[in-house]
Amino acid sequence: QLGYRGVRYDKHGNVIDMEAGYVDLLINAKNTLNTRLVFNAVDGFGQSRVAKEVPVDFLYQEVWTPKRYYELKQIIDKGFADTNYQKSTVLAAYMNYGKRDKMGLFNKHAVLLTNATIFASGGAHLELGDTGMLSSEYFPSNNLKMSLDLKTSLRNYYDFLVAYQNFLRDNARPSNIRVELAGVKTSILGQKDTVWYFSKTKDNYQIVHLINILGNDDDWRDDEADKKAPTILENVEVKLYIDDNVKKLYLASPDNKTITPIELKFTQNGSFISFLLPRLEYWSMLVIEK
Repeated sequence: QLGYRGVRYDKHGNVIDMEAGYVDLLINAKNTLNTRLVFNAVDGFGQSRVAKEVPVDFLYQEVWTPKRYYELKQIIDKGFADTNYQKSTVLAAYMNYGKRDKMGLFNKHAVLLTNATIFASGGAHLELGDTGMLSSEYFPSNNLKMSLDLKTSLRNYYDFLVAYQNFLRDNARPSNIRVELAGVKTSILGQKDTVWYFSKTKDNYQIVHLINILGNDDDWRDDEADKKAPTILENVEVKLYIDDNVKKLYLASPDNKTITPIELKFTQNGSFISFLLPRLEYWSMLVIEK
């Protein structure tokens, strides 16, 4: 489909419910073909009804209007909510789109920050095609290339996505938590020049994601391919406010030498725990066992 195309009429002058038409078409296709089904709800048009009414295998959306990191998370959150946390969303989000017609390299920092946002939110990123990384909706285009450094980082990110899928999605529900990093500005909406944090809960675990936007704006697409490397944080004192008794605290990151989790020492004082964050480059995940 082509996304929202404005009000449309049939030959009798009646307004056409395009979303209902998509739902009917997809249900008939499923019943007739009896095969796996997915549908590109371009820019989110019709996505909620498809999620609730059509037996698609997963949600899929080509992203155009949303510009901010937080808006990508909102899309994935809405998909989970519409499917009772049973289906994740794949986003076709084309990086460095403004440079798609010129020869050059993808901006590694932009790609990793966008992937961190999508993966931490529980989604996946349709970004790799037969000709390399996708910079536009015209998949054969290969003007922009991946550097060797970016390819190496991407392998780590996808290893991380698979290794921790049970914490990243698999019925992990959003939760509220407060995090303070000594001397560092934080945000809960992915604002520019901050460390963005958000959390999920599953069984007896609290999962907290830290995404480093320090020194950068909050535009995920990075049209001009000029995103900078975020300021790396090391040995930062952290206060994480939690009412439950904490048994263990783990840290894992696709940016470290290994994605294997490390156990962190902490002290619990009433309503919060204190610990030292050894390193934050682009994205780190804290797992709290309660």
